[in-house]
Amino acid sequence: ASIGFSTSTAVDGIDALKYLKNNRADIVLSDVNMPNMDGYQLAQELRLLGETLPIIALTANAMAEEKQRCIDAGMNECLSKPTTIAILRETLIQFC
Repeated sequence: ASIGFSTSTAVDGIDALKYLKNNRADIVLSDVNMPNMDGYQLAQELRLLGETLPIIALTANAMAEEKQRCIDAGMNECLSKPTTIAILRETLIQFC
């Protein structure tokens, strides 16, 4: 289902960093558990590079500590999986 956004994909945090070096994005939607470079490391690296774009995490862990860990890593929001299209769309609109 289309919710009005154009997307690009990356296989992991390293791939996402390479993409963002050469391409503009309005927001990063990242799983926290990726191979090679996870979502926490990706967020920290982007913030170290001075990147201010919104970073939204997706995680299977619904614990409050997980949301705090995401915020501490430099992310703006953390959504628990599975999430609904409505919640995803609302969150993307909030940060775009």
